[in-house]
Amino acid sequence: VSTQSTWGTYLEGTFMGNLTCTSNCGETTMRPFQLAVRDCGNVLLQIPPDQWHVDTSRCLPTEVVGTITGPDGAVGFLEASLNEASDTLSGYMTNDTDPRNAVGYSISGIRKNTRPRRLWKRKRVS
Repeated sequence: VSTQSTWGTYLEGTFMGNLTCTSNCGETTMRPFQLAVRDCGNVLLQIPPDQWHVDTSRCLPTEVVGTITGPDGAVGFLEASLNEASDTLSGYMTNDTDPRNAVGYSISGIRKNTRPRRLWKRKRVS
């Protein structure tokens, strides 16, 4: 029984940014991504239109490391760490565990503001 999913993490939240291709790049050199971290055992990487499940092997308060599985069964690797001062995420990922086939990306993102926003309604004066 793993207790990993109960560990606290400063990474909780949603980060958005870009993946910049660093190796085996095709025509696409930059792709948007979203990384949603609910806790150490519940991490989802979205690279539109695909979702990758993250199986964390190491989860520290400011770092997530693990294998990622794509919708087509491809298995890659993710390592991301939080810079607390700037509230930004950086790291790298690959979309394949075989380095000859893997497309490598550097990760750069910022935490989305998750505070609920109030909608103000203006009263019309007639």
